[in-house]
Amino acid sequence: MAETVEETGVETAAPPVVSRLCLCEQYVRVTEGAALTAARWLGRADQEAAERDAAEAMRRVLDDFPIDGRVVIGSTNEESPLFVGGSIEVSGSLVLDLDSTSRFDLFVAGDIYGNGTLNIGSPAYPADMRVYVGGKCKAGGSSCSQNGECCSATCSAGTCAAGNILGTDPPWSIYMKASVNIAADLYAPNGEIYSSASFSMYGAIFADFYHGKASTTIHYDSASVKQGTGCPPPPPGCTSCLDCGNQACVQGSCGACTSDAQCCPPLVCNAGKCILLTRP
Repeated sequence: MAETVEETGVETAAPPVVSRLCLCEQYVRVTEGAALTAARWLGRADQEAAERDAAEAMRRVLDDFPIDGRVVIGSTNEESPLFVGGSIEVSGSLVLDLDSTSRFDLFVAGDIYGNGTLNIGSPAYPADMRVYVGGKCKAGGSSCSQNGECCSATCSAGTCAAGNILGTDPPWSIYMKASVNIAADLYAPNGEIYSSASFSMYGAIFADFYHGKASTTIHYDSASVKQGTGCPPPPPGCTSCLDCGNQACVQGSCGACTSDAQCCPPLVCNAGKCILLTRP
């Protein structure tokens, strides 16, 4: 007689499914938003407006990304440039770090503005990072795509609102509300550098105006004076010290200086060479 044996077991519950955010899908939303927005300008012969609105659509989606990153520039022994055709608005934390074997140039056509912290370069070799900011905030009535482009810090319907949140200060090239740590040679000749929080600097600053509301610490890097040594020799003849690598232009030729007037300020003449005086 066959005997039927019924086997029983303990039923194990399946592990709960953990919902995780897939950034890949959000990246698709970025390109999708840009494409749909730019499509509205098809056939209207206004490439600039299409690019502006597409960039604004991308920014709106990227602002919602739950990410915080650190960019390290490295793995090269040559100068590596990065060109930003517009402005940089820092809403979280922007960190541009530099590998010890690298040299990096950041060119910003617009301005740099934000409520987040800004960290650029390495204090160990600040002369290897150069930051060029060519623009400044825009007056009321100018076209815009983000608040940081406007001196009023308000961009509404593609137009800057009137006013300047810094009052009587000149238009800014860099305006940061949180702490700033820069290890670079910073070149912003057309506007003001304004910091309402602590500002720590390794390297050198060339700007139209600087206004610090909190503590400011600048560690001068003597290597900044030697930045032009890697450039090719100037062509024959000169009209000023700028044509001679900051050395003297004497009667149309680059040569040894005989007076401070022949040197580019703040350099002074010392034993035939234009040098920067430093404290002993």
